[in-house]
Amino acid sequence: MPTDPPLALDDALLLTREGWVRRDSGAAVLLALAPRLPRADVSRILAAAPSPLHALRALAELGEAAVIAIGAEGTISLLTDVNRSFPLFWQARGAGWVASDDVRVLAGDASGAYEDDERSVRQFTAGGLVLGDATLYLGVHRTPPDATVQLPAAGACSGAAGPVLSRHGDIALPEEGPVRTGAEAGAAFRDALLESVGTMVARDPGATYLLPLSGGADSRMLASAFVIAGARDVRCFTYGVAQKAEVAVSRRVAGMLGLPWTFLATPPDQVRSAWQERSTARFLADAYTGAALPHIQDWYAMRLLAADPEVPGDAVVVPGHTAVRTLKDADLLEAASVSRDELIDAIILRHFSQAGAPGPLLDDSGTREQISASLDRVEYDGSPLSRARALQAVNIDGRQSTYILNSVRGYESFGFRWAMPMLDAPLHRVTSSLHWELTRDRDWYRAMTDDVFASVVGEQAEELSFWAPTEIPVHKRERMKDALRRVGLLRLAEHVASSRTNLRHPMAFEAFAPNRADYARRIAQGSSPLGVFTRAFLAGRWNRWMDWRVPSTWSTPSVRVVSDPTGD
Repeated sequence: MPTDPPLALDDALLLTREGWVRRDSGAAVLLALAPRLPRADVSRILAAAPSPLHALRALAELGEAAVIAIGAEGTISLLTDVNRSFPLFWQARGAGWVASDDVRVLAGDASGAYEDDERSVRQFTAGGLVLGDATLYLGVHRTPPDATVQLPAAGACSGAAGPVLSRHGDIALPEEGPVRTGAEAGAAFRDALLESVGTMVARDPGATYLLPLSGGADSRMLASAFVIAGARDVRCFTYGVAQKAEVAVSRRVAGMLGLPWTFLATPPDQVRSAWQERSTARFLADAYTGAALPHIQDWYAMRLLAADPEVPGDAVVVPGHTAVRTLKDADLLEAASVSRDELIDAIILRHFSQAGAPGPLLDDSGTREQISASLDRVEYDGSPLSRARALQAVNIDGRQSTYILNSVRGYESFGFRWAMPMLDAPLHRVTSSLHWELTRDRDWYRAMTDDVFASVVGEQAEELSFWAPTEIPVHKRERMKDALRRVGLLRLAEHVASSRTNLRHPMAFEAFAPNRADYARRIAQGSSPLGVFTRAFLAGRWNRWMDWRVPSTWSTPSVRVVSDPTGD
């Protein structure tokens, strides 16, 4: 196999992941990461694509992808898909740039040579994440989801030229879409999902698929799709402190579908002990991308699965993350008018209240400017539709792609593969076609899931309902909340209910707190578990073996040389 010389390219691209495919031509060098596809298929797509964006979109049709392009003049372009499936990072060094697929490579060295970004630390403290292209490390940036960042050729960054950001426009935001009925929406989403799952299973028929199964619609729909696709080895699992109502529903769903199912117990004392082990530091370092708290909800379940000799080490974890998102903040959508400042206040209160009241972050000019720029991008004009678009844009750019979807980094840390077929490009196109009023609730989505599930299991589907945290019907819950809101007691009632849950969490969240008494006190004061964990993480006390400020604790992976195996 031909081997490329280490060229200047290898000084500018510090890539650590296995699976990058490189294709050289006279005009440019293209590199792509698309683990669901055979390397030969990725190479063919790169060879046929007229531009890096065409290459990314062609790859994203078939799974998660990222693309890097180096132009003949020395520019570097970093392209991410709509989910930011693989974060890409960049940093100015001297008169040039370096880029990487791992923040640890750029953030510092063993001597601790880095500076923290003060605004990012403030945001992280309040919300467990960082907005925009920033990280906790000053000068280390990340490419937003669904975007291209072009870095000018070496030498240009010392002048007026700097990185150029362009958005692809593929993220599904609320629209005046042509699909206005739940039946049409359900049929379109069902067809797209069944095609995506069917293609994935046909391409890798020997894979073992691990499905986190809950009592809700997302995982039930996904499990049904795998049965319809004829997957040979699908294993469902549910985890928690005890086998309660949600677990019973999950077990029955798997049984009706004919899929093996297991319950993974998460006893708080065992979780607490395991969390402080030295091996956990590697998980934290791998799951940490410099911009969000590592996602730990299914960490213990992954640990158990990885230790199970019956589970293949290269199994594919398939979480139920979906392109179907429901609009919240009904009061903002129904209000007669909402000013730009009022909307920014609401967004900060929603996303940056993990440690309690956001306090000074409401007056943080940098944070407000970042959110205001998101409003500009969706052409905010104060209308209900533009409010919905603005709320979703910030949520997707921030919490979804930065924190929620970053949960897959934890699967990688345990050696598992992963896929998110409910977030494939065709599914995003379906949700983009929906009239925005359909996104106020998930009624059509639940009806679709019922129909697909029933098509697999038959009449017995009528015996099973969706799991819900309360038996009270939605309309009655809303009336109760309205009554409490009118007398000024809603916030207090919600706080009492959430505090009771968090002190004895069904997923054993209290076991991740370094100090039980401090955890209880902060929960009582209005913090969420995430807020407690964030404080501990920033102080270097969440796990005593990993500290975000000490590069020697990061398990930084080695940089690889990526060759063009075609030799053309």
